[in-house]
Amino acid sequence: MSNLLEGLRAAFTAISAHKLRSVLTTLGIIIGVMSVIAVVSLLQGFSVALSANFRGMGSNTVLVTSFQSRNTQLSGKFPKITPDDLLAIQHEVPGISRITPVLIMAFLNGQVEYRGQSTFALIAGTTYSHAQNTEFYPDQGRYLTPSDDLAPVAWRWWAPPW
Repeated sequence: MSNLLEGLRAAFTAISAHKLRSVLTTLGIIIGVMSVIAVVSLLQGFSVALSANFRGMGSNTVLVTSFQSRNTQLSGKFPKITPDDLLAIQHEVPGISRITPVLIMAFLNGQVEYRGQSTFALIAGTTYSHAQNTEFYPDQGRYLTPSDDLAPVAWRWWAPPW
């Protein structure tokens, strides 16, 4: 017992003799713990946001895009997935029940105004299966039907004004 008391007395003597070192060590521990807490909080927030995005897409939705290097794109060639590619993916990959092509028209995106509210709108081309595979619905009009795949159709989806 006397060894424990002697050890504590020596520790407190060393702490009081080196006050600046003790304060800086305590400050380092506090900053380190706060940093770990901040990083863990950020990662949990990112995880929740990412999970919410995936829930909005559906639990079994996968986005497949084609890829080409930047140099190839700068030469004027752009990648594309053909209808035959979509059918091959649907038949060759097990577990796919539906597939929906979406053509993003990058040069047609822009700001739109509706009832005094303005927002950024994305214009995309798709097929009737888009309604079954996503949770997006048109604000006005109707969704596409299977007969619409036989003729060119313009489709407009208004983004919420917030």
